[in-house]
Amino acid sequence: MTASSMAPAEAPARELKPTDLAVVRLFLLCLGIILIGYAFLGRGFAHLGVPPVYLGEFVLALGLAATAWAALRSRLQISRSWLVVVLVVFMTLGLIRTVPYLRTDGTDALRDGTLWGYGIFAVILFVLLDRDWVLKLFRLYGYVAIAFLFWAPIAYYLFVSYTVQTTPGSFIYVNSLIPNAPGSNVPILFFKAQDMAVQTAGAIAFLVLGTPLWRRVRDFLWRFAAAVPASFTVYTTGTVTRGGLAAVAASLGVLGLVAARTRNWVPLLAGAVLFTGIVMSGFSVPSTPGGPAAVLSPTPSASASLGPGATATPTPIPTPAPAPTPTPTLAPWAQYRPPTPTQWWDNIISIFFSSGNSQLQGTKQFRLAWYGAIIDYTFHGPYFWDGKGFGINLADSDGFQGTPDHSLREVPNSHLAVLARMGVPGFLLWILLQGAFALLLLRALLLFRRAGDKQLATVTAWVGIFWTAIMVNSFFDPYIESPQGGIWFWSLFGVGLVLMRLVPRRQAE
Repeated sequence: MTASSMAPAEAPARELKPTDLAVVRLFLLCLGIILIGYAFLGRGFAHLGVPPVYLGEFVLALGLAATAWAALRSRLQISRSWLVVVLVVFMTLGLIRTVPYLRTDGTDALRDGTLWGYGIFAVILFVLLDRDWVLKLFRLYGYVAIAFLFWAPIAYYLFVSYTVQTTPGSFIYVNSLIPNAPGSNVPILFFKAQDMAVQTAGAIAFLVLGTPLWRRVRDFLWRFAAAVPASFTVYTTGTVTRGGLAAVAASLGVLGLVAARTRNWVPLLAGAVLFTGIVMSGFSVPSTPGGPAAVLSPTPSASASLGPGATATPTPIPTPAPAPTPTPTLAPWAQYRPPTPTQWWDNIISIFFSSGNSQLQGTKQFRLAWYGAIIDYTFHGPYFWDGKGFGINLADSDGFQGTPDHSLREVPNSHLAVLARMGVPGFLLWILLQGAFALLLLRALLLFRRAGDKQLATVTAWVGIFWTAIMVNSFFDPYIESPQGGIWFWSLFGVGLVLMRLVPRRQAE
């Protein structure tokens, strides 16, 4: 026997990964920080930065630098994915419809272009993340999710109690307790109902899917304690916005279909029952004394949202004195929506049927008229092939401007914004991209379960539920165009692409 045969076999060399690089970890840390800021503080956090470049753009630049460095070190997680190809084609078409308007519309074209531009986050995460980091980030999100459920009612109270819209129909806000973002007219804490509802849906999904089966009283009690404020947020956002209410309902429906850990529903349902009893007993939820008439959301890279986006209950605003030049009247959606069980139920009914509530019906008619106009001038009009592009104020161009200062820019529907700005080809690409994502994510979930990989199956289900909440909310709100919505959306999309890449090959065959 030779000496060489007796020598111990050398351990196989460890595979080098992008996440071994310090700059990649720094990017993931910074991305996590801004995602937490967007979730907890909303629009106000999105205004932090040096206009017209904000925190989201700084982190995007860091991500591109990290990806370039990982490519130079041959560390990228590259694999063939036709869905990534579709995403890149969609983004390329968006770029083509943005560049011609940079000279005339400047930063407006760039901020409208975030609808497709933030898709870069998805591509970056696709080539950087590996299994270990997907699971690590999901575990870290769990701490954030539980903290968010307790924070959201506090944020609601702070916003509705201290925030005032200083000029009727404008986007100028003052908070007597919380300062505005530097150089901005928006408080750092801005409770936008749709955004908070979507985040609550994701946190609830983690509470059911991401936590171990409860077996001890202590486990039940802390989850029950988290379920009560979660119910409060679902209730308050549901009275203000139909979009947020529909998003939570849809996500809970998907959660009910994919959640195998049925026992974890018990503390959540118990908390919801307790809160329902409190509300029915006459508990008064605080509303805004003199707060904003509606939350529209012209974020640094987003456009406005209409009435169901209103995040607080205003007091009536006196009609301004007559002026030589007529001032546009406030749209019907900028009206009072009290946080009551009746309003909550009216919101549900009005989604599917005509409503006796004139404010809700007015909002619905306003939206449907705008949607119809977009369909007419794209499918049946001159903007079939290329849309109106990124940079033009759609509310002005389409004849649906409802604010005196013309700060409303975007149709309250991210999906139809794609149609209006990119035409029918871009819209069909969008449908293909999102439909294929849903089907391939479902396929990944089933294959992970067949392979017995419960960890990745759980993450996949959570991504699908969160994605559902965003998709549904985006039928009522330009959520994806905003940094607090768009960066969350495309980051989840990127994680979903990674999960599809991680599907065991034997199971996929």
